[in-house]
Amino acid sequence: MRSFTFFIFWLIAGHVLAQDYYDRARKYYNENNLDSARFYINLNLSKKPTTEDYFLSGMIHESENKDIRALADYEAVIQKDSYNLEAYFQKGLIYYNSAGTEQAQSRQSKILPM
Repeated sequence: MRSFTFFIFWLIAGHVLAQDYYDRARKYYNENNLDSARFYINLNLSKKPTTEDYFLSGMIHESENKDIRALADYEAVIQKDSYNLEAYFQKGLIYYNSAGTEQAQSRQSKILPM
């Protein structure tokens, strides 16, 4: 019984810490402290990443002008949640801003048939 209680405690503590890391990363991102934001989001990405973790990581990469890495993170969001329109939109913006208008339009047409 004691080991079961210990296990439950660590399970809950791990979940709380993961959320705390995400919240810290988000806070630092909003303050434009990208190094700290990257540090905390990487802690979450190394464990059991969620779509929110990948999306925030993509936003941080974009802020650092690392668009290719941001694309990979947004693609990870789409792989986990194919209905995440924000990730499709962010990818389209990156393609559009990099003069890849054909690729941006083809991605959009897959989402929103005309």
